[in-house]
Amino acid sequence: MAQTAQAGAENRRQRRYPAALDVTVRGLPLSTRNVSRSGLQLVCPSMSVRLISDDLETKPLTLCVLIPGGDTIEVNAQAMYVSPHDDEYLIGVKLVSFVESGQARFERYLETLLARFG
Repeated sequence: MAQTAQAGAENRRQRRYPAALDVTVRGLPLSTRNVSRSGLQLVCPSMSVRLISDDLETKPLTLCVLIPGGDTIEVNAQAMYVSPHDDEYLIGVKLVSFVESGQARFERYLETLLARFG
């Protein structure tokens, strides 16, 4: 996995929204910094990144994302970058597929962000 000097270079097609959601990756609790229709930027403490670093390099990730209202969705994702930032790492993931009705619930959540942030 390539580490980038600039996490968040603007090369995306979907609008990003600031959002702090709880996410679990292979049992490790993380959070998001921002979300879009096609991806998430995860925040991982520096002390914890080693616990999932091999998975980031080689495996598809299964994320459990808690969206407001207590709804947890399961998403299959692919790590696109890992970048050190202060005392944490920013991990950009591309959303590949949703389990069951997760995509519709995630889309409804994004609509609330669009209404809030315009």
